[in-house]
Amino acid sequence: MGCPYGYGSLPKAELSVESRIMSPSEKAENAGSMKRKHEEVVLGELSSRSIAEVRRSRKDPLYYADYLKLDKILNAQEPLSWKAKDLCHDELLFITIHQTYELWFKQLIFEIDSVRDIFECLRLGRAA
Repeated sequence: MGCPYGYGSLPKAELSVESRIMSPSEKAENAGSMKRKHEEVVLGELSSRSIAEVRRSRKDPLYYADYLKLDKILNAQEPLSWKAKDLCHDELLFITIHQTYELWFKQLIFEIDSVRDIFECLRLGRAA
């Protein structure tokens, strides 16, 4: 099942074993060029048209993994024990849990800022 904001799902070619065993730097290089191309296409189109128009006219599908930037998220965990070739499962768990906490904090701050902006508008509305 694809993302409701795009079309289709991740192609099987992108799920190959070879793509999973690339080093993080190789993945970053490949993702960087794909991201630049994607931004040029999408951001250029968004400046003059609505998102719905862009979605309808896109020749290339917007995949779930691209929309969520999974390549960045899934490569953001770099346990020091792995670099020392001494696997420590607890370290990956620690990093994953705390990165998740940080994402939830980011969401909370976004929501609090939104509510604060609404209250600010209401306060200014009464004073006017």
